[in-house]
Amino acid sequence: MFAPRISLYPDVVGSVEYGYGWFVLDHLGRRAVGHGGAIDGFRAWIFRYPDDRITIIVLSNQEDGDYTMHFAWRFLIYETMAIETEDGATITYAGPLEAKVGGSLSASFMITDPSGQPAQGLLEGTLGKSPKDSAAVRTSARLNTDGIVELDWLTNLPAGTTRLYCKFDGVEYEVTRITISP
Repeated sequence: MFAPRISLYPDVVGSVEYGYGWFVLDHLGRRAVGHGGAIDGFRAWIFRYPDDRITIIVLSNQEDGDYTMHFAWRFLIYETMAIETEDGATITYAGPLEAKVGGSLSASFMITDPSGQPAQGLLEGTLGKSPKDSAAVRTSARLNTDGIVELDWLTNLPAGTTRLYCKFDGVEYEVTRITISP
């Protein structure tokens, strides 16, 4: 069942393949298989690392929960960091912490208000030595209804250590240290 049979995107390096009822891919250097499903009002996803005997199952009773499920999956897989903001909101970051020069960095964020409900608004992200760094790479996007957004940067920065900042509701926060590899 897990043997790749069809390449879904044959012209893309590292593309996803399909076996008998399972998406088959290499994820974080490991063999992984998974599949999702939905019916009115519900979403589900199963993701397995058969060689490691690890299975992740995400269930949601939100009809528009695709973003929530994607974030939950990343939350389980990647290093995660949460920042409590001055106004009581929480910014949770889940994503890869390393990018290569000339490549890209993609990170998912979830923002909740002080009551724990999804926040709305624009999230700005800066990748550089400091928020004021003239060579920094910036991007922004609006949060969806789940309070989740994915930001993408082209990491056209010099090799070395840089920092990731996010700005929400007029306040800038340092998220974490990331390493830019040559």
